[in-house]
Amino acid sequence: MKRLLITTALVGLIGGAGAAQTQGGYVTAVSSGEMMASELIGARVEAADFEGDAATYAESADAVWSDIGEINDLIVSRDGEVRGVLVDVGGFLGIGEKPVGLEMSALNFLMRDEGEDFRIVVDRSRQMLEDAPEFGDDAARVGTMNSAMNRDAGRETAGHAMSDGWMTVEKAGLTAEELEGVRVHGANDDDIGEISDIVLTDGGEVRSVVLDVGGFLGMGEHRVEMPFEEVDILRESDGDDYRARVNASLERLKTMPNYEG
Repeated sequence: MKRLLITTALVGLIGGAGAAQTQGGYVTAVSSGEMMASELIGARVEAADFEGDAATYAESADAVWSDIGEINDLIVSRDGEVRGVLVDVGGFLGIGEKPVGLEMSALNFLMRDEGEDFRIVVDRSRQMLEDAPEFGDDAARVGTMNSAMNRDAGRETAGHAMSDGWMTVEKAGLTAEELEGVRVHGANDDDIGEISDIVLTDGGEVRSVVLDVGGFLGMGEHRVEMPFEEVDILRESDGDDYRARVNASLERLKTMPNYEG
């Protein structure tokens, strides 16, 4: 259940303006103009070497598209803003692919035949993308190295050792992949569920997380939305595993409105 709520601020060409349905400060459903990241992650990306408006180009007789890969993750800044996506470019059947980071402004979302289906187009050629620096190598990390170092330093200074071998970490800079599926512990330090979704504001900042609590083997779970500032993220002192902690019991969480997104 690795889904992330993407709003119209990020995908302005998908649907009309809208806001998530809320109840008592909690998001209970997805409204028009919003989408889950499960629709975005894994989506195919097409390249077209053009200038100007993508929609205008798409309607021209000269429009030529080239499938170049798929989106496999989101890039989130330390402030919680979605800066871009990671696209697996090239390769065949998953072999020889290269991850390339693209800013959100490079993506154009075009509706297909007035329906809900859409295509994602970037305004550059296949060759440009194949020649782009690989995300994670030295060339791609030049602009982000300092922020990454500051993030790690912040985690060490902000964290404090826990008696059970865990320490709190700075939440800013954590990726969606690190948060999704993390086990959640309640006020009594008992395992009560997991983080299943992440909810963003219209400005692209992480507003809250959706917790699947209770149940057994995925059955009978109750889904609730919890403000991100009320969730502590901890990391294993001698490892890389994460867990979340909320100051609420399982019984209290079960009384909250069920998230319907």
